[in-house]
Amino acid sequence: MNGNKFIVSALGIIAITVLVVVLYQMRELLLPFSIAVLLSIMFHPLVLYLKGKNVPIVISLIAVLVIMGLSILLFGVILYSSSGPLIAELPNYQDKLNDIINSVVGTLTAFSKSLGINVESIDPGTLFGATTVTAEVLSSTLASFIDFIGNAVLVLLLMLFMIASTGDLNAKVIKAYKSDESEKINNALQNIGIQVRRYLIVRVVLNGITGLLTFLVLWILGVDFPLFWGIMAFLFSFVPTLGSVFSVGLPFILSLLQFDSLTIPLLLLILLSLIFMIIGNVVQPKMMASSLNLSVLLILVALVFWGLVWGPWGMVLAIPLTTTIKIIFANIEVLKPISVLMGAKADK
Repeated sequence: MNGNKFIVSALGIIAITVLVVVLYQMRELLLPFSIAVLLSIMFHPLVLYLKGKNVPIVISLIAVLVIMGLSILLFGVILYSSSGPLIAELPNYQDKLNDIINSVVGTLTAFSKSLGINVESIDPGTLFGATTVTAEVLSSTLASFIDFIGNAVLVLLLMLFMIASTGDLNAKVIKAYKSDESEKINNALQNIGIQVRRYLIVRVVLNGITGLLTFLVLWILGVDFPLFWGIMAFLFSFVPTLGSVFSVGLPFILSLLQFDSLTIPLLLLILLSLIFMIIGNVVQPKMMASSLNLSVLLILVALVFWGLVWGPWGMVLAIPLTTTIKIIFANIEVLKPISVLMGAKADK
């Protein structure tokens, strides 16, 4: 008996290891595939609506292709045009930050010497190096987003094939299974599609509102690159907690370097914090079912796992993918206990 448990555990570990390796090695294909799956779920009702109006399926797919293509093109152009000036200005901001650090270190050194403490071993260059690393990380992250937008054609093609192939899925299920089983399967598939679609739409709308409000606040206060930070707030909002920290913290740091007084930075910090608190703690719970909430531990694990496997895009997709998996498990009787364990609290 113990031998069987050991074999099962060993096989489980091997399977998980193989899965992680496959996800990492095939990330160039699986990442666009995952995004295409989520997009196909969102846009499938549009195709069904057009089909109900006797619009040929080819025309419906072309309409979806045009809408998504223009959206991705517009998003890419805005992101590229707004991030370019920021990357160009990073050395200037780095010089300002270095001057501030140098001044602070000089003040602390003088104060320490007055107390008889020798701190000459402190090297400000190590702090300067940290700012260089930050600039490099920001540049590489932006490059990964822009490179992926360049591969949007693959996402669009995959999405179209998925939408086109799901039209006959119900009929195939009815033909493949007995009447009782096929009805249960089709009902489960329908529920999964509705719940995932509702979650994604609410998530995108809330993130869009967050990004728009962030842009308006920064633009009104005169902070540099408000459009870029608005886009980043939209993307960061897919990442719980950490996304809010980055969306508020990075513009706040930039404003500290841009303005001589603390008035604008503090006002920015207060307004952006209020936006994220209200949307996250008041608006989102009312618009999103509590059963879709994930446990804090699972959120952290998902962020770390998908971030390590797929990089920045993995962190953006971590919660949508994990929530989708939870919804799927909740609609499969055998896997319902796992869905409950994944939640923040037991579903009523």
